[in-house]
Amino acid sequence: MSDDRNSPAEPEYPHTFTVSPLPEREDEVFPMQALPSDDTVSPPEARILPNKPEDPPPHASEKKKPYRPPHPPVRPPATPPLCHLSGQVINRFSLPVRDAEVSLIPHGSSRAVHTVKSDALGRFRISHVRPGRYHLKAKRRFRRAEQEINISPKKCNQTGIRIRL
Repeated sequence: MSDDRNSPAEPEYPHTFTVSPLPEREDEVFPMQALPSDDTVSPPEARILPNKPEDPPPHASEKKKPYRPPHPPVRPPATPPLCHLSGQVINRFSLPVRDAEVSLIPHGSSRAVHTVKSDALGRFRISHVRPGRYHLKAKRRFRRAEQEINISPKKCNQTGIRIRL
């Protein structure tokens, strides 16, 4: 007789489960029916195909619709157009003043947003200016001049400005 005190006692569980061994072949896990070989001729309705859902045939009346986003695209707010100013710096005798420093200062500010120099014929051009009220200042050596200009979006590009030193 064996001594039951020395052998470990098996735990008692209220439910028992049976574990099946794993199949050795892949076709046992995913059952598929065999396709006929090419040398066997059989009518199409007699062919055995794999077990998979078939796509319904497309109808001629059904066309693929193009993708449309659920909402219209968001456009950035419209920015006012950028303008340009051009003109000439002249002296009291209406002769061109070369190398005059021309500055564009927003109304209510003391800092210039654009500064350019006039050419040999006294001409200047300031680009990329937003509409608004500005002070246009010119100086060369000890002479200075200033005038106020208003750039509106409707009359954006202003030419023929004359600054008299």
